[in-house]
Amino acid sequence: MLDAWVTAHISTVREEFKTLETVQEHRTYTSIPIILDGNTLPNLPSESLRPLFDRQRACLLIVAESSSGKTSIACQIALWAIKETPQHPIAPHLTHSHKSAIVPRVLTLYGIR
Repeated sequence: MLDAWVTAHISTVREEFKTLETVQEHRTYTSIPIILDGNTLPNLPSESLRPLFDRQRACLLIVAESSSGKTSIACQIALWAIKETPQHPIAPHLTHSHKSAIVPRVLTLYGIR
């Protein structure tokens, strides 16, 4: 059922995602060193995430200090995903929880396999 919804609404979701206030506020992405699957990388190239999202299920946890760019990285990952996956459409969804100290924002990428 989710696959059918993504197929029917993918174009609208992709365009509307780009206009979200949070995405607009975090459109400047500054590359920083990251640890991905235990490996330290000088930055986060989109190719580094491809193997993760080629899996049937994937989870990416972004952990860092306050105001370090977590939301900017999440938005950038979503923008890469919607741009670079024409064969497997992905619909991003950004959930806000009013700057909760526990989970300020959750980015979910719904895809079709």
